[in-house]
Amino acid sequence: MARIPRPAPAATLFALIFLSLSTPLLAASLSVGDGCDPLTSSACPDRTSCAADDAGEFTCTHKDLKPFDVIDGLTIFAVFFASALAAGGGIGGGGLLVPIYLLLQGFTTAQATALSLSTIAGSSIANIYQYSRMHHPDKGYVRPLIDYDAALLLTPALLAGTTIGVVVSTVAPDWLVVALLVVVLGKVTVKTLQSGEESEATVTAGGVEAGEVEMQVAGGGEQEYARVNTSRRASVKLSNVDALEHVYAKDARLLPKRKLALTFGIWVLVFVFSLLRGGKGGASAVGAECGDGLYWGLLAGNLVMLVVATGFLRSKLLKTSTLRASLGHALGKGELVWDDSTTVKYPSISIAAGIGAGLLGIGGGMIVGPLLLALGSMPQSSAATSAWVVLITASSGLAQVLIYGILPFDYALLFGGVGLCSTVVGLKVVGYLIKNAAI
Repeated sequence: MARIPRPAPAATLFALIFLSLSTPLLAASLSVGDGCDPLTSSACPDRTSCAADDAGEFTCTHKDLKPFDVIDGLTIFAVFFASALAAGGGIGGGGLLVPIYLLLQGFTTAQATALSLSTIAGSSIANIYQYSRMHHPDKGYVRPLIDYDAALLLTPALLAGTTIGVVVSTVAPDWLVVALLVVVLGKVTVKTLQSGEESEATVTAGGVEAGEVEMQVAGGGEQEYARVNTSRRASVKLSNVDALEHVYAKDARLLPKRKLALTFGIWVLVFVFSLLRGGKGGASAVGAECGDGLYWGLLAGNLVMLVVATGFLRSKLLKTSTLRASLGHALGKGELVWDDSTTVKYPSISIAAGIGAGLLGIGGGMIVGPLLLALGSMPQSSAATSAWVVLITASSGLAQVLIYGILPFDYALLFGGVGLCSTVVGLKVVGYLIKNAAI
């Protein structure tokens, strides 16, 4: 059995306090990336130098990772601590990471959000390694802890938002990004505090010690699945029992290949359109120039394709839900109810999460998590599904900022690795504390 800590609202509150206190310093750092005079050494902040960009304009450009210095070491420590705290607290960590990259390193806001995406992507890999091997705690209806149906429906909308957010990040003023980050993190803090109190009350009422949830890790029992038990047979026609058990057998697969393939296909679609479109700092594969008609046409085409994909997936999900109900399926604990309203409402809201991922570097999980809880998901499943969604949005945003040429590649590799390692440590430490101190 494996123990998964419930989200700790204190981590989100710490993120808000940290960002709020650092806002005046953030404002002072917004000159990074501005134009400069190569003959005036004092024109650029520390850790930057005046250099010509691809367009021949002189701007304050950040140093490369080599030579490695003390500030780089301090940044690694801060990122490690922030990512471990985020992993233990059940948040993405973008609200902590962006200020670190702005204040300690002096990156531009666009570069800081890009590095945040790389760090979150690394953290998500560690999260998914753990969550993807676990079943849902509802033993009466065996299924993966990650709700792949919800994630698949929301993925096109999230990636559409990510695409929009990345495009906006290249032209948005730095002060606007910082202000939006403060607002979003503030709202998430309030929501997380409320959700934490509700989750604690629910878990305690359910007879499980607060702060502790047990779920089975895949092992020798992976081939078992929820069967139509005696109590359910009374409401299920005899002719439907075999068909329903066949549905349950498919639902019990920890790695549903078809759903994973569809998710990957949508991700690739966005990536291909990004290559075709190019952008500021990134050459187009078809000769499109940033801001010309072909560029905007490709962007619009990408968004239309994602809308079509959402419609297709919505239709499939509604059909599957109808099939289960017609066979006599009884809803399991925390199983989401998808209908004509929710399959339109929540993908629409998810666009905002994607924009936040691309523009603010928050990963998107801060918004998706509360959405899943509002739909009725259990906190453990919500955290796991959000982690999967964050991996999708962060990796997509990361690929796009790489194409745009705003990602410091050497630092991205470093901090992506730091995010992965610190998340593993964070989850281990919190799990140990919960097990031994009963916090």
